[in-house]
Amino acid sequence: MRTHNQITKSIAFVAAMLMSASVLATEVSPTLYVEGNFGGSGADTGDILDVTPVNRSGFSDEGFAWNINAIFEFYPNVAIEFGYTDLDNAKQGSTKVELDAWHAMLRGYVPLTEDKKLRLFGKAGAAFVQADGKTSAGALGTFRRDRDETSPQIGVGLMYEMPDRQWGWFNTNRIMLNTQFNYIFTQELDDIYIITGGIGLKLID
Repeated sequence: MRTHNQITKSIAFVAAMLMSASVLATEVSPTLYVEGNFGGSGADTGDILDVTPVNRSGFSDEGFAWNINAIFEFYPNVAIEFGYTDLDNAKQGSTKVELDAWHAMLRGYVPLTEDKKLRLFGKAGAAFVQADGKTSAGALGTFRRDRDETSPQIGVGLMYEMPDRQWGWFNTNRIMLNTQFNYIFTQELDDIYIITGGIGLKLID
């Protein structure tokens, strides 16, 4: 069976190869678009809940997540991505940990079809992860502990641009569907994975 380190190294290798292959693409105009994604997130162990001063046994580390990204494709199949991700809040009883992350990444695309509407992409960059823990202890008051860190983040995914269909002033080729997997290599907290699908809108092309 493959170990955790082998799996994460394989993901990093795939992301790097996809970004390198993107330089072989045909030239396109700079493009700016935004995307919103929904799905799930989780951590490999319960270590991320060490931000609270209580026993973390019994906590759930998996749940709903959403994010919004702004992507600027400044070179053929190469883009810069900035985004915010709201991760699932882990909680048990009176203890709660709120998690979110801001990221900046470089994306590389590889067209999978002749019309280049379906593209595979890899991305790599950094994420600033925030963990805010709070425990209510009755008459003793509320205990709080925050832990933030900047960590490497990688991802892979698929993006599909809708066919050209004019509806009045709007063309459906401005709409893009995507699904992706992201992984954040945290140190003080715990490694985080995010699996999402969503829709994007091309603003400038």
